[in-house]
Amino acid sequence: MSSHIAASGVEMGIGRSNSSDDASIPHDSGECRVLLPFDVISHIMSHSTPSTISALMKTCHAYYREGPKHLLRDGDVLIYASTVARFMQFILAQDGARFAYFRRLEITFGQGKSSVIEQSAELLANPQLSLETLVLCEAERLLKFDRFASSFRTTNPVKTLILQDSGPQTCSALQTLGFCLVDLTVSFGRYVSWPKSENGLGGDGWSHLIDSLSSHSHTLEVLRCDSGPSGVSLPRHSLPSTSTPSRAPRARFGAVRTLGLVCTPSSSRSKTPFDLASLVHMFPNVNSLELIPNSYRGSIASRIASSESPGATDKAANLEHGGCWAVLTKCSGELASLCSIGLVCHVVDLYIWDEIDSDEQLAMLVPIVLSVRPKCLRLAVEGVETLGGVISALRNPGVEALEMLHVVLAMYELYTEGTALDLAEFIFEALKLLPPQVTTLDLFIEFKGNYTHTPKPDSRALKELGRRLTEAAPTLRHVLVRHADGYRLQPPNGLHQASDDSDSYMDGSDSYDDSWGFSDDSWEYGDSDGYDSDFARRCAHSDW
Repeated sequence: MSSHIAASGVEMGIGRSNSSDDASIPHDSGECRVLLPFDVISHIMSHSTPSTISALMKTCHAYYREGPKHLLRDGDVLIYASTVARFMQFILAQDGARFAYFRRLEITFGQGKSSVIEQSAELLANPQLSLETLVLCEAERLLKFDRFASSFRTTNPVKTLILQDSGPQTCSALQTLGFCLVDLTVSFGRYVSWPKSENGLGGDGWSHLIDSLSSHSHTLEVLRCDSGPSGVSLPRHSLPSTSTPSRAPRARFGAVRTLGLVCTPSSSRSKTPFDLASLVHMFPNVNSLELIPNSYRGSIASRIASSESPGATDKAANLEHGGCWAVLTKCSGELASLCSIGLVCHVVDLYIWDEIDSDEQLAMLVPIVLSVRPKCLRLAVEGVETLGGVISALRNPGVEALEMLHVVLAMYELYTEGTALDLAEFIFEALKLLPPQVTTLDLFIEFKGNYTHTPKPDSRALKELGRRLTEAAPTLRHVLVRHADGYRLQPPNGLHQASDDSDSYMDGSDSYDDSWGFSDDSWEYGDSDGYDSDFARRCAHSDW
């Protein structure tokens, strides 16, 4: 709507009544002058693109003062010298008043130009800076610059700190950080050389990170890392265990409630992906465990043992080597990760990230559910037949704790011998035998592919499906059936830097096209489009 203001020849007033008497006032030129309250314009800005906001800022002083609140709502990314200089000019305007709206900053090493790093250091050192989230891409390379490292250590407190491609220099900076950490995400560089840790735990990123965070052990509430304590060898039933418990670190992080680790299931069933007992010792009060998928996934079939259920050996070993948390409010992960870690505690809310579409995955689902006894299970399923298999598996007598089932169902067109099949009927047949203890069903259906012969059920048909399910399963107290509309279960990310497609916006001379820049030489923007396109580009591949 607001993008066509200039073309429509309509002028907007500020701070006027919205009554019918003055909603439209004849203009001398014969045009209609529409008057809108200022809060309406502010609301329009909150839903507009940055280019539209920048255009509105050119029209009057009031919009100029209001615009930065919306332009800065998603923060900024500092990469190239040309855009960094213009951003610094923009943020420092109005005697620094715009810092009040600036909540997220992402700094990347980029091409390593000293001007970018120096100005980024200047920004971090500004006493008016009040960020909620700070992201350092290629943190290890940035922190090798003395001025940047000094500014980072002394910057004002931030709630969420994300450090990508970290190393020993990053851990050293965390150790002397001038504020207490609350929410930290760390990923390590792929080719980092680690010296031996101070407490003798070994030369690896996890040990150095734990050492550097000892001073934050009483304040850190969320920790995500792409590493973890090394896995332990599992004992054989016929031989005495030769594994030795890892030496405990000095710090215990009693305030941590959310722990996220990248879990890579071992190709060998004789070793866990990391030492669970060590995690329980370090983080005794965790209530949310995130097993974040790794991009290098092993074959699902490799996690299926022919003689025993997946995770059975892991479960016995975890009991022998120090147990597990008593209860987890939330646990999430892929099937292979959940199997390999061998949890033996009750999980209230269990999220499974990978889409279940095979018998092998169904075989992994059953022992996981039996081990953690979830009260709520959230998962994605492809196909009605697979959904039926899931429902059948959940009727196992050992799944008596399950009360809520949250399913994202992907469906393709069903068409047999020239006959269009009733999709709603097929879904009903798969779900009508829900376990009797389930009282809540949330079903989100995504219709994939081309539906040439079969009409997709509309909202009315899905509502009728929900009514029929309630009648078929009298224990159901709440049933929600609706179109997914793009909704899906997605794991947290941010541990690895997203692919940078910024080159597609470059003009080949290490600078953005002029239409992507902004200027603040006077009270209004110049002919440029505003500093909006950096936002558009970043939103396309946001890291976190």
